[in-house]
Amino acid sequence: TDAILADLADVFEDEIGNLQTLFDTQTSIFGRQVEALATADAAADQPFLYVGPVDALTRDWCLDRVGKVYTRDVIEAMDNGQLANPFITAGGYSCRHSFIAVDSPELRALTNTGERAPEFRLDVARVEAAKALRRQRRAA
Repeated sequence: TDAILADLADVFEDEIGNLQTLFDTQTSIFGRQVEALATADAAADQPFLYVGPVDALTRDWCLDRVGKVYTRDVIEAMDNGQLANPFITAGGYSCRHSFIAVDSPELRALTNTGERAPEFRLDVARVEAAKALRRQRRAA
């Protein structure tokens, strides 16, 4: 990875941090493209769960969606504010999240409801509270 980034920096004369972001983004997109290909023939009502880490690095866009279940048409109509087609790009640059196909009755019942899967609720609530506290401190 370091050698590839160094070569890219020479070619593009850009900062290594920017190139690292592009490299990480493309690597994540590749994995999501595999999921897209694997589910290309799925039924229109196929549910996809938004999964990934819930921590201090999680963007608000991702935090709003992690643990929620959507159909592909709803996902593709989303706007992450950075890159087109969130089914492939998720939350944008350096995003660590993905939409994965699911088939359990419990998750199917949550499809396009805005409700979060139970195993995500507590972690998201903690991160949202921490982010709100940081915003309050910055405003003060």
